[in-house]
Amino acid sequence: MSVTLGQVVLVLLVTAPSQAGSGLPPAVPTSRSPAIGPELTVSLKPDTLTAHVSSSKNGPVIFNGSVRMDHLVPGLSYTISVSASCQWSVIVSPSTFVVKDDAPCGFYATVVVPPATSSEVIGTVIVSATAKAPGLPLYSAQDQATVTVALYYNADLEVPGNRVELHMGSTTHLLCNLTNECNGPMGFQLQLLDPPDGITLGPVRIATLAQDDSIPVDLAFEVTGDAPAGRHVLVIQIQFSGDAPGAPPMTRPMPIDVVASTGRSLTSLVVVAAVVAVIAGVILYMRRSSRRRRAVAIPKE
Repeated sequence: MSVTLGQVVLVLLVTAPSQAGSGLPPAVPTSRSPAIGPELTVSLKPDTLTAHVSSSKNGPVIFNGSVRMDHLVPGLSYTISVSASCQWSVIVSPSTFVVKDDAPCGFYATVVVPPATSSEVIGTVIVSATAKAPGLPLYSAQDQATVTVALYYNADLEVPGNRVELHMGSTTHLLCNLTNECNGPMGFQLQLLDPPDGITLGPVRIATLAQDDSIPVDLAFEVTGDAPAGRHVLVIQIQFSGDAPGAPPMTRPMPIDVVASTGRSLTSLVVVAAVVAVIAGVILYMRRSSRRRRAVAIPKE
């Protein structure tokens, strides 16, 4: 004849000695009464893990999980199922156990953070466990942990594809496009790395730029009158600022030609040439008109 858990509890309550009128002092309540009947617990360790992603690679993190069934009814088998949820993909392995004792069962919860995930996003992984035995209700338990995303550093500076001419004794302005390819807001500073003699570029600072945003940057190259002429390769260094202590800087090469100053801009030369051409045309027209008038004025014999 089978005896249910409820019947066992009822018998214990009925047969327990009553303290009323027994002359004994009342029992002092404890801070935590022992659990009656089966109890399911589940946990994830550690509390927080940091995912390291890149612009093209995901960043998996693995939590250690443990599930345990306490106060089992002797002779019964419990089937424990474990699942997990998160805003990103999460895999639990193994996810099913059959237990007959209170020994803990271990599992892994792997959270896969996608590429280029913003460092400003915080994920929460929730693990849920259920246990079931024949003739007993379903037991459940939960625990959770946090996933943070590490910041990675990258930027793109678009410089002219053709060789740039820098004139001695003048300042040349180049408009370049800077894109923040970090996975979070970032500040930048642009400057020349080991520039040739006579060529300088004042540091250009961008306070902050959102992830994937672009901004035009005016690079003003100053060239002294005695700067060495010829071909050079300028190296533009891109430093990360803001929340980027110790981040390695990036570099962008740019070929240039240092040439002697003509003293006149290309626009001025074009204007002068156009004026000379107009004047020459007017003179030629006047000469031809004069010849025609002379030919008409000569009388015929």
